[in-house]
Amino acid sequence: MWTGNGDARIHTGLGEDTWYRVRVRFPSGKYFPTTGQWNWLVAWHDDGHTTSFNSSAYSSEIGVYTDYPVISGAVGNNPQLVLRLMGGNTMSPTTKTLSAGSLAYDHWYELLIHFVWHPSQGSVEWYRDGQLVGSTPFPTLYQNPDGTVDHPSFGLYNYRLHDPVHTSEIDFDLTAVGPTRASVGG
Repeated sequence: MWTGNGDARIHTGLGEDTWYRVRVRFPSGKYFPTTGQWNWLVAWHDDGHTTSFNSSAYSSEIGVYTDYPVISGAVGNNPQLVLRLMGGNTMSPTTKTLSAGSLAYDHWYELLIHFVWHPSQGSVEWYRDGQLVGSTPFPTLYQNPDGTVDHPSFGLYNYRLHDPVHTSEIDFDLTAVGPTRASVGG
């Protein structure tokens, strides 16, 4: 599932207060995270205008971080469910990672993510199975050198960095986006 940059249904506009709810499961024997931090499953992708200024102004994403150093083409150990945040000045992005703890296989995660979208006065709350696992003021949008502000898209993925050896499955169930916690059933 992917909803494009600036699509009003995803509520990523400047100053918007938005809740996202995602149910996801990592089936044992079918989900194999690769080493490193490229096991993305939910992303708020930056628009092409923003990335034209700096290709390293990466998106905010939920995924699985595993062990280091990164070994190409191997299954990772010690997986952690994380929310990586990026935003602020496009030319020198601000980054923060919020961990929801060790990954549990065969468990249906109920994830709630609350964003206030702003390049300097934004904030994020992240809940796993009804429990707050992280809350922080954070620049949730990029401010571009030409004065424009990023318009992220929203999508669900099973993106893993170049691992031709290991196939992998992720199960998604309900996904909802809305202006209040109650509007997404959280």
